[in-house]
Amino acid sequence: MNSPQPRKPEGTPDGGQFAHKALSHAQVSLGGGGEDLVPEIPEEERPAYDPSVSLERLQEMLRHDQPLGVRAAAARTPYPGVAETASHDPSPVIRALALEAHDLSPDARERLTSDRAVTYFLSVITEE
Repeated sequence: MNSPQPRKPEGTPDGGQFAHKALSHAQVSLGGGGEDLVPEIPEEERPAYDPSVSLERLQEMLRHDQPLGVRAAAARTPYPGVAETASHDPSPVIRALALEAHDLSPDARERLTSDRAVTYFLSVITEE
């Protein structure tokens, strides 16, 4: 087995065959700085992703006059009571999100599993 060759031969202060050479940086791009890989969260939805969001703020975000995206962002949070409120939303999308929550009451879960609009929506998005 050969012993490894030193980067610089002994006695050579700054040179030799394996001495450091300045190299230019590679000009490789992976299609942007990564900012396009993470979708921009609309301003009105951001509070739902803040770990210090209050339940009151989430309940405001779940009001039926809020845009669908805002209500969906709030409905996806794991905070107590959010799923129950979302289970009464006029949109089957939000009601379907509520159905996924761990703390949904048994009555609400039963109501949503027999909700034709929710079951239709879930069948459409889970079709293969």
